[in-house]
Amino acid sequence: KRRRAAHESPHPVVTQTGGAGPAEPLPTAAAVASEAASKEKEKGAAAARSRQTGPIRVTVLRFRNLGSLVGQIDPGEGIAEAITVALDGLRGKILLLERNQMEEVNLPELKLNQEGFMDKETAAKYGRVIGTEVLIQGSFQRIENTLRISARFTRVETGEVLDTATVTRPFTSAKDVFDIHDSVGELVREHLLKLLPRARG
Repeated sequence: KRRRAAHESPHPVVTQTGGAGPAEPLPTAAAVASEAASKEKEKGAAAARSRQTGPIRVTVLRFRNLGSLVGQIDPGEGIAEAITVALDGLRGKILLLERNQMEEVNLPELKLNQEGFMDKETAAKYGRVIGTEVLIQGSFQRIENTLRISARFTRVETGEVLDTATVTRPFTSAKDVFDIHDSVGELVREHLLKLLPRARG
C-alpha cells in the first residue's frame, strides 16, 4: 500500500469538467402560473391599499324615469350632470369616475327594482367593473306639474345603502326644472359630504 505524501489532502479531490456544473431543473408550468398569480395578487392588494388611502371614488349614474315622458325630453341625464357639476368642488375628497362608457348599452344585464334602483348584488358588480366605491343612482317621476327626484348612495363593496335624498317640487317652466336639478345637485353634495367618513366602513 502506497504511503500518502505529506502535501497530499486526506480527502479525494473531485474535478468537474465542462466548467458549468449540473444544470438546474426548469420550473414547471404550475410553478410559473403560481408565481404569476402571486404577483398579480400583490399588485391588486397594492392597488386596493392605494384606493383606501386616496380620495373616495364616486360614480353618478343617469337617473331613471319612473313615469311616462311621451314627446318630452328625458331629464335623467340632465339630473346626473347637475349632480356631477355640484360635486366638482369636492376634488381632493372624492374622485369622480366617468360612467358614460359603462351605461346600460354596455351593461345590459343591469337589474333594477320597481323604484328604479339597482339591486344590492348588481350594484356591487357594477362597482367592481368600473372601480368605484360609492354609487349615486336615482329616479325621477312627473305627475302633472310636479317633479319628484330621489337619489340613493350605495357603498358598492357591501351593497349597503348609506343614505337617500328626495326633492319634490312644482314647476311651470323649463327654468323651474333646471332650478330643481340644481337643487338636487346641492342636496346630493351635502349628503355625500356627511357620509364620506362611512364610505369605507
